Amino acid sequence: MLDFNYLKINQFLFETNLINLSLVISIVIFFLDSKLQYLLNNRRKKIVSNFFEAEVCTNNEKNNVIQALGEKINALNKILLIEIKTFSIIEKEKQFFKNFFLNGYIQLKKNQYQFFHLEKQKIIKCFYKNLSHLSLTKIKQKLKETLKLPIQKKINNYKIIDFINYLKL
Repeated sequence: MLDFNYLKINQFLFETNLINLSLVISIVIFFLDSKLQYLLNNRRKKIVSNFFEAEVCTNNEKNNVIQALGEKINALNKILLIEIKTFSIIEKEKQFFKNFFLNGYIQLKKNQYQFFHLEKQKIIKCFYKNLSHLSLTKIKQKLKETLKLPIQKKINNYKIIDFINYLKL
């Protein structure tokens, strides 16, 4: 049978064990609580530092995007400037060649006019030469016909020959 004292001792031991257990649990909870708070604080600090780091990275990326947009705008401006310069150069070259060919055409027309003018002068000179030769021939013939005297004829012939030689010079 069970002894009542035995139950009381057991109950006392049980209560003592229970108190000890609760004390140990409270100590463990206290230490665990402070340790958990420490870990939570560290975790919170880590999360906050990660947020700050993410914000810094975001700001850096925003700056990089802004810088890239600025470079893109500069590149587009340079492209536009190159297009404008190219158009200007093309227009200048176009005008240059237009003027060059126009001047060449004008020079060709001038040369053509000069050539025709020189040919005209050459033809006129040839005409006058033939005319003078024909005139001299006619004059010579007339003189021969009119001067039939022998001495007079010789003198006249000499003068005609002298005159012809003079014209040839």
